[in-house]
Amino acid sequence: MLFKKTLLIISACIITQTYAADTQYTPQNTEIFWDIHKVIIQKSKSDMLQTLWQTPNKLAILSHIFNWGLLKDLYAISKTDSSGGAYVERLREEDERLADFAMNMANSQVLLDGMEDLILDLADKGYTMYVASNIGSLVFDRLKQKYPHIFNENVIKNGKTVDFQSDKLLEKPDSQFFVELAQLRDENKPYAIFIDDKQENVDAANNNGFIGILFKNSEQLVQELN
Repeated sequence: MLFKKTLLIISACIITQTYAADTQYTPQNTEIFWDIHKVIIQKSKSDMLQTLWQTPNKLAILSHIFNWGLLKDLYAISKTDSSGGAYVERLREEDERLADFAMNMANSQVLLDGMEDLILDLADKGYTMYVASNIGSLVFDRLKQKYPHIFNENVIKNGKTVDFQSDKLLEKPDSQFFVELAQLRDENKPYAIFIDDKQENVDAANNNGFIGILFKNSEQLVQELN
């Protein structure tokens, strides 16, 4: 199986470099892999303020800002390769309410203009789609609860996120991220489109058998996909 997947990546690299510009993408020959932040969703200040306002015991929770031991630990985490999940777990050790507040703030996100209609239209046409994001698995679980009509097995499948509990944190643009992502690919579909807002991730995708598209907005993406 690994040998077959390796051949798929090699052949896909050749296809990407040679034919991608002239390809007509269809649900029968193409899969789509999505980054999340600044592609599907973005931070919302109004949602963050609403989350803060609706949080019970907010003063008790915010008092942890002055806990220097906690701040020292969070700073230490920031100097490692840990994802957001490691922060949440440290906050949970301090106060369960604090961890829950942090998760809610992290998910104070709204769908980018035009993306909901585009994604649902692609799903209706029959495209197989996956998440391919550096989002932590804990935060992603909350996001799925907020947007269940987008993140589900019929629209955008779970795909690949970051497991902060793993011995080796694996994130884009690490080539190994895309090697593992390729394990999700359908061998009968030669084209795998990867959509991200960071050029270094798009470049890494292109170098690992995917067709990378640098996301700017929904209108530009529609043109790229057609």
